[in-house]
Amino acid sequence: MAITALVLAGVALLLSWVPLVNYLAGVLAVAGLVVGVVALVQARPGRGMAIAGVVVAVVSVGMVLASHAVYARVFTEFAEGFAEGMAAPDDPVPFDEPPFDEPPTDPSPDALAPDEPADGTPAADLTVAFGERFLYEDGLEVTVAAPAPYQPSPYASGVGATGEHVRFAVTITNNTAEEYQPVLFLTSVTSGGAPATEIHDYGSDLARAPLEPVQPGQGVTFEVAYTITDPASVVMEVQASVITHEPFTVTPG
Repeated sequence: MAITALVLAGVALLLSWVPLVNYLAGVLAVAGLVVGVVALVQARPGRGMAIAGVVVAVVSVGMVLASHAVYARVFTEFAEGFAEGMAAPDDPVPFDEPPFDEPPTDPSPDALAPDEPADGTPAADLTVAFGERFLYEDGLEVTVAAPAPYQPSPYASGVGATGEHVRFAVTITNNTAEEYQPVLFLTSVTSGGAPATEIHDYGSDLARAPLEPVQPGQGVTFEVAYTITDPASVVMEVQASVITHEPFTVTPG
């Protein structure tokens, strides 16, 4: 059992910084820790190896939690940077091309009508209240529940030094003809007119967005957490996909 504990913990330590696979590393590390403790209680001549297995397993658990926090922070920064890049102004028109199209000589009502929004663009009002459904024109539905109290675990990152910790339940129903990627979902929160701090916590019961796509006709519910200063003035900006969907705003109502 001491040898088994050491092997499990060693494999977990090697896999702890490999993206996606580090979920398996966490399971192996916990298994190695349990087997190592049992071996430590039972073993006599093999206590040294059992102790080594327990130590390596504890280190592996810490490395898995740390890697999850790092990957979450990197993805958030990438998504925010990508969203800012998508919002950059269009390239200037080359000098050898006309700066604008000439107006029609005989405009008709159709010619004067505004351009119709593309799929994924909100149809009308871009603001809803917490608990209300927001419907994109392509059929994607997003509902953000009102903030609820939340206690971060000791392994959480991004926890604000002052303020209240809250969690928001997000429900997405995919009524489109294409699969939806929850990993492209992005939020930002302000409270009391100041930006709130997003919490990434892989050591709690916080339901995180799944990595698997949501198929047409299916739905998914997950949570995001923030440290806020004023619960009465919380405003969240939601972007269902940083690539295909425009952002909308959720307010207390």
